[in-house]
Amino acid sequence: MVLNIYVLILLLYGLNTSFACHSLSSQYSQFSSRRARARGVSSLQRTSENAIDFDYLTSNLPYSATEIRSISSLTPFPVKPMLTVSDGGKLTCHFDDDMEYCGWHNAADTDMKFWKSKLNSDNNFDSQRFDSGSPLSFTPDNNFLLAGGEPMILPQTAAIEMEIPCQYGDAEVKFDFWTNTLNVLVRYCISKVAADFTQCQIIPRASNPINFSIPTTADGLKVRIEVTNIDPDSIALIDNLHYNGQICELVDEAIEQSVEPFPEDTNSSSTVPSLITGDPLPTDPTIQKFFEEDGNGLEDNDASSAITVQKITSTASSILESSQVNVKELSSCSALTCTFNDGDSCFFGLSGVGSTAAWSLSDRLVGNRHTGIQRVNLDDQSKIGFAYVGSDSKSESENIFVAESPKFSLSHDSYLIFDVYIRSVSPKLKVCIDNFENCPYNSPQLRKDAFWRGEQKLILKEGSRKIFFVAENVKKHQFLAIDNIRLEGKDGASLC
Repeated sequence: MVLNIYVLILLLYGLNTSFACHSLSSQYSQFSSRRARARGVSSLQRTSENAIDFDYLTSNLPYSATEIRSISSLTPFPVKPMLTVSDGGKLTCHFDDDMEYCGWHNAADTDMKFWKSKLNSDNNFDSQRFDSGSPLSFTPDNNFLLAGGEPMILPQTAAIEMEIPCQYGDAEVKFDFWTNTLNVLVRYCISKVAADFTQCQIIPRASNPINFSIPTTADGLKVRIEVTNIDPDSIALIDNLHYNGQICELVDEAIEQSVEPFPEDTNSSSTVPSLITGDPLPTDPTIQKFFEEDGNGLEDNDASSAITVQKITSTASSILESSQVNVKELSSCSALTCTFNDGDSCFFGLSGVGSTAAWSLSDRLVGNRHTGIQRVNLDDQSKIGFAYVGSDSKSESENIFVAESPKFSLSHDSYLIFDVYIRSVSPKLKVCIDNFENCPYNSPQLRKDAFWRGEQKLILKEGSRKIFFVAENVKKHQFLAIDNIRLEGKDGASLC
């Protein structure tokens, strides 16, 4: 009996010793396997049998660059602009409209290109899994630019560019930028039109939007946004690209002098393209006279009587047809129609020629509840969006605000229709056609029961080429806004 007990003890001791001889890796393997089985997964490798449980275990991991690219639909972003800035191309781009006429384009000399992208709505994108250091502002409904997330041997550079023909004063460019790694750098480069990009500066990425400045130029500049060090594990996204500056246009003197509203300069013998407009600067006597007129008066009618505009002469028409600037690319509907929704000024420059301060855009009510813009425009209720001037913090009475359209072609007489918000006596709005001496519209008389004044109307004669919305005398705590610009025929039917 004692012998049997002794044998049993020896057997048990030998069994425990054999367990102790297993390696650490073997024990870890057994532990991992048991852990997987405890969660209902038979293996740590994804198979058709454990796919649901495996996806559950990995669902909180950050997206890889390849995953971001794979769940996005990609459309080529052009190497040349749809419309150059000289021809009216836009420098504020959200990339959501196929007819946005964005002046930015891919750089031709980089191997990697940006793609216009959109998240596939059926992939249930989780923004919390995109580790970019800054919250995403776009949704599956919005487009953005994407570079990276593809196989490569060496790190690559992707860049977008634009060209400015002429710019009054300094300008600011700002945009949203995201990347999944700290190795990727974003920088801006500025050079003369005929030169290479040799001077570039890294843009600090504290938070979105990031920004840089463009100096004034009369001879033209090229501007590049460049993303470097993109490797197979990196991805870069750009969206909400805004340009806040004042572009001056270059036109052939022969065209400018053949347009009757602009006086011909008989003393000039130069054939070099000159800055547009006989439009005077704010310090010139002509524009001072313009702003002194009707300074204290109010128009009694909601819409002033239309004034005939002289048409472009046949000489100018023939030159325009053969000019490199194809005005037919920008119709009157494309150039003028705008609701100012989604933070977009359409083709209107918010700091046009002659302005000393820029119009602002808003997608919400602004200002104090007594004299601010605190009423929704009933004629444009799809979204709140308008262009406005005014502030509760300072007086703008010394500033001139000019919203300027691009050049457009108009083949027949039309009505320009828009809505204006006016709640105080001082602010004044004038609408000018082609130059500052032809301003057939003055803001209507103030009414206590209506602040948004819809269906403001003036006639555009065949051959009209530009529109200026000019606001002035806006004091502290006062506001003025425009919205819902459109075109109608003489029969009242919409033309766009």
